[in-house]
Amino acid sequence: MDKKEFIKGFPNREAIYVIYSKLTRLPYIVCNEQTFDDEVTIYTDRMMAEESAANLENEGRPSFALRVPRENNNYLRLFSEFYAYGVNAIQIYTEDDSEQFQISELVKKRDFSELPEKQRPLDNPTLQISMIYYMQEIRRQKEKIDNQLSRDLSEEMFANIMRAKYYFTFRVQQIDGADKTQLSLMRMRDGKSWFPVYTDPLELNKFVATQKGAEIGKDIKVDIITFDKLSSIPMPPESNGVLINPLGISVPLPLELMKHLMESRKQADE
Repeated sequence: MDKKEFIKGFPNREAIYVIYSKLTRLPYIVCNEQTFDDEVTIYTDRMMAEESAANLENEGRPSFALRVPRENNNYLRLFSEFYAYGVNAIQIYTEDDSEQFQISELVKKRDFSELPEKQRPLDNPTLQISMIYYMQEIRRQKEKIDNQLSRDLSEEMFANIMRAKYYFTFRVQQIDGADKTQLSLMRMRDGKSWFPVYTDPLELNKFVATQKGAEIGKDIKVDIITFDKLSSIPMPPESNGVLINPLGISVPLPLELMKHLMESRKQADE
């Protein structure tokens, strides 16, 4: 495959097929054994993509092939999202060839370094990729789970969770002439309520899109919080804990788990 020719003609393809995980609702990501790149698999042929997804399904990794049409700058949007997920490479299969591309060969990552720190959007690719790898493993059928691998992945994920910063949303209401802050809670299908937080603008905007007619800054207030502060703020009594990216990978942190993580950190610092 001639890389330059392929890249030149890529935007003209009618559609591509991306392998997605049913367990995370995100692209299925693998660590390339030769290059150690975190990569997504893309096909230009529908039948090849569906066969690949079926093979993963047979291995106990529920997957599907998502058709992405070229309209509305979908390719640019998709590859830009890969940066947020911590993906740095794509393995592309055509009808008769395959090639690995670095994401940077196809789309440049936006540089916000010249903005003042408070104006830079949150970016948590290391956290995202660790959550994805862990959830791809732990949500498999119980007999398929690699227990040692899941333990290793969970340690890395929780370490990244405690290092990260998050967006959270709230509303300000006037009660008896005074402004009162009301934290946003999200009620899930099982009836449990969680305090949602978001790793980046992509995940935050998924929530905003569900709030018909609401605007950030006017109807919905947004702020940034560290894990330490997140663990110490008073939660509404009906909250079960924190839910990271509820409209994406959806990683729950029950209150007892958050307390345990903070205690473990304190012991490690002593």
